[in-house]
Amino acid sequence: MLNGAPSVEIERRTQLEQALSRRKGAAIIVAESSGAFFVRAASGALSDYSGLLTLGHGHVSLLAGQPLGLGGSDKRDHELIDGGLASGDCAPLRTSRGVFCGSRYAAAPNGFSLQLFGDKLGVRPIYYWHGPDMVLFATALRILEALPFIPKVRDDVAVVETIAHGFPLADRTRFADVRLLREGELLRFDRDGCSAETYWRWQDISQSCMRGATAANAAYAVFRDAIEVRRGTEDQVVAFLSGGMDSRAIVSVLHESGAAVQTLNFAPDRSQDQVFARGYAEQIGVPFLSFPRDGAPPQGFRVALAEIVRELVDAGNFSAARPAAPWSGDGGSVSLGNVYLDDQV
Repeated sequence: MLNGAPSVEIERRTQLEQALSRRKGAAIIVAESSGAFFVRAASGALSDYSGLLTLGHGHVSLLAGQPLGLGGSDKRDHELIDGGLASGDCAPLRTSRGVFCGSRYAAAPNGFSLQLFGDKLGVRPIYYWHGPDMVLFATALRILEALPFIPKVRDDVAVVETIAHGFPLADRTRFADVRLLREGELLRFDRDGCSAETYWRWQDISQSCMRGATAANAAYAVFRDAIEVRRGTEDQVVAFLSGGMDSRAIVSVLHESGAAVQTLNFAPDRSQDQVFARGYAEQIGVPFLSFPRDGAPPQGFRVALAEIVRELVDAGNFSAARPAAPWSGDGGSVSLGNVYLDDQV
């Protein structure tokens, strides 16, 4: 709360909890502090860490995703990030290699501070709204959209961008007063208002002098290392496999590393995306499950995909250690993978 209120109204707490999770029976974690209320749905898809730190009176910190930092575990990485934010040190954020986002709230007799943070690429989103009395944030836009006390004013620029590109640009959303945390951004709210800083920028990366095969080999080594860090000791994994270059490369490295890979495909029946994926799976000898879709699902492709994966997990069709967290690329089927390219192109 920005108005100094000691707690959040019961009605608003209930509305937030009801909007949080689509899945019945999801573990709901609730935390409170002076003037603040936090609620988190713990799916356990990535790890069994709760993502909650409460270090002393008035201090609550939340984490979603996996930082893959220097701590060696999600909990220790969370502690390092939290400690860095407390002292103004962003090094734990800069050295983290994963996809994550989170918050840190600290109450004190003379005020409070709320910090929102995300990964360097902004892959794991945080959407936020702040009015004269409160700040609200969530990792899914639908949660803020469902809350009746947040005004829903259409952002026409964001709507045009979505029509043109499939999504709004910069920090815009389809609602004028709901914003998106940017990549490498650290946002702070206190009684003086809102301030932002960027802890990591693409342009700060030094230019490499490597060329040709040397550069390609170095990039491939980084790619393999990124997969090995995320796989850890898992010997059974689930991966999406399309006709695109990215998913094929991921499945290839997982397979070469000795993991037993189960692959999934959701492309339309007899499409290039399906045929190329099945052919590749057969070539390297990994199981291939196909669930053809007929056109665009009304609920959206990502939601439909998540529903199918959930059904497969609930039915026990996967033997992976983390069946609800399949490996995936994004975009290879329309860039380097030769899918959707015709003779004219």
